Amino acid sequence: MPTPPPLSDGAWDAAPIEVLLRFSISASDDDGQLSDALDSLTQLLAEQPGCQRCWTGRSTDEPTSWVVGSRWDSVGAYRRALSNYDVKVQASSLLGAASDEPSAFEVLLEVAGTDEVRRRSDRSEPQDDSRIR
Repeated sequence: MPTPPPLSDGAWDAAPIEVLLRFSISASDDDGQLSDALDSLTQLLAEQPGCQRCWTGRSTDEPTSWVVGSRWDSVGAYRRALSNYDVKVQASSLLGAASDEPSAFEVLLEVAGTDEVRRRSDRSEPQDDSRIR
C-alpha cells in the first residue's frame, strides 16, 4: 500500500510509538512487590495523554523476564508523559531499573488482516559529519 497522504497542511501523520521496557525480576521476588510495581507503572502510564494502550507481560520462556509495553500517539506524547510530575515522582526509580537498551520504536508498517498502513519516519536522515573534526 502507498504511503499515507499528507495532511491538509502538508505535514505527514506522525508514526505511533511502541515502547517496550524490559525488566528482570529475581526469583527472590516471590512476594510480588516488583510485579505489583510494574502493574502500577502500567496504570500510571495508561493515564497519560497520548497513551493508546499499556500492558504488563511476562515471558513464557523465562519467568524472571517481564515487560511493560505501551503505544503512544507520537514520540512527543511519550516524552511528555515521562516529563509528567506524577510519573517522575512515582515511577522514576522503577523506570531506571529497566534494561539499558533501546525501548521506543516508530511503527512504520502495520498490518491487520489485509489492511496495511505504511508511515514515514519522523527521524531526520543522519547528517554527514565526516567533515567535522
